[in-house]
Amino acid sequence: MKSTTRIHKRPAGITLTEVLIVITIIAILAAILFPVSRNAREKARSATCAQNLRQIGIGLIGYISENNGRFPNGSLDVSWLRDTDNNPLGLCWYDAAAQYMGRGNLSNRFNDPSADPLPDVFACPGGHRKAYHPAWPYTGDYAANMFLGNPGNPNNPRSLSAVKRPESTPYVQDTVKQNQFGQAIYGSGFSRTANAAFATRHNGRGNILWVDGHVSSLTYEEYMKFANDPKRGGAGNFIRGNW
Repeated sequence: MKSTTRIHKRPAGITLTEVLIVITIIAILAAILFPVSRNAREKARSATCAQNLRQIGIGLIGYISENNGRFPNGSLDVSWLRDTDNNPLGLCWYDAAAQYMGRGNLSNRFNDPSADPLPDVFACPGGHRKAYHPAWPYTGDYAANMFLGNPGNPNNPRSLSAVKRPESTPYVQDTVKQNQFGQAIYGSGFSRTANAAFATRHNGRGNILWVDGHVSSLTYEEYMKFANDPKRGGAGNFIRGNW
């Protein structure tokens, strides 16, 4: 009697079990690689942001050098303002810097349609990612130290030579509230908790341009600890470079 052997052929395609295994492997790899990719992307953005601030610093130094060592006014809208005799009060910090960064016609009145936009370097790649048009000239992603060059207080340094520690005096920084650089962070009763005026958009850190032109990256807590070090005599001295 002849025996027969049955050969069971595997059906074509893949099984549900194999699909689930592949999906599980992909999910595991994604969980490992996505944070690495995100961190690498943010490091690149932070590096671009730091380079933006260095270029802004070069523009500011250009203005300061051509104006007898005097800072541009740290206020936001001073480019449009005039005194009672109709004399201009000077340039705000971003208009002053942009003059030395290839910008032509600046904003000489609010909502000036003929004014050129700010250079792209005024936009942080981790923030709005574009410089504001003159119709809304606040730089949005960066804020300047409103105490430098601002004549509203006799303790405010008007010139670079008046800053005792330019390497430790902040000038321009990452921000989400452009008009609160000094008031929100260095006003009376400020705390060391997270503050909306200081943007920690780069993996929990923010870039800072110091008066001497170098750029560093700090967390908000590191920044405030540095500002409140007793050696500096308080945040008021720190922000004005008077320590």
